[in-house]
Amino acid sequence: MDRRDFNPLYTLRYDTADGEVVKTRLLRSEVLLFEGPKVNAMGLAGEAWDIAVLNEQGWDVTGRFACFT
Repeated sequence: MDRRDFNPLYTLRYDTADGEVVKTRLLRSEVLLFEGPKVNAMGLAGEAWDIAVLNEQGWDVTGRFACFT
């Protein structure tokens, strides 16, 4: 079995000059340790904007992730 079967999943979405990027079915650890810091750095560099992390209900929970400044 996959850990995704037992843990909350998140969607990370953001815009870039090439269009909207949506990454689904991410574990909290994937957002905190990998995807989030990468996208946050892109945001600080002006390469990504409108960054949001959504829970399974579609609510914006970006503020619950310390990787976003």
